[in-house]
Amino acid sequence: MITNLLRLFLGHQIKPFVFESNYEKELIYDQKNLGFYFHIPFCKNICSFCPYFKEKYDKNKAMHFIDSIMKELKIVTDKKSNKVINSVYYGGGTPALLSEYLGQINSFIKNNYEVKGEFGIELHPDNISKKLI
Repeated sequence: MITNLLRLFLGHQIKPFVFESNYEKELIYDQKNLGFYFHIPFCKNICSFCPYFKEKYDKNKAMHFIDSIMKELKIVTDKKSNKVINSVYYGGGTPALLSEYLGQINSFIKNNYEVKGEFGIELHPDNISKKLI
C-alpha cells in the first residue's frame, strides 16, 4: 500500500513500473571504466516497502537465472576486447540466497578478466550466517 501511495505521489501514476525492451542501440563493451553489476532478484519474503524488481525465491527459477547470467557473461566476453573491469557487485533482492552459485560467476570473471577493483555483495541481515560469511 505504501509503495502504491508513493508511486501516486512521486510518479503521478498508479500503474507499476514496467521495463520495456525498446532500446535499439548496441551496447558499447570496450569502455575504460566498465564494471559488472548483477541484480539477484530473489528474496525469501517480499517486503512491501521495496521498490526494486524482486521475486519470491524459487529454486528452479534461480537455476535458470544463474544459467542465463553465465550465457550473458560469455556473450559479453566474446564482444569485449578490453578484458579489464573495475568492479563486480551483486545486489538484489538478496544475493545470499544464491551464494553457493556466485563462486561459479566469480571464477568465470577471474579466468576471463583482470579485475582492478573489488568484489562487493549486498546482503539482507536475515540471510547472513557464519557459514555464509
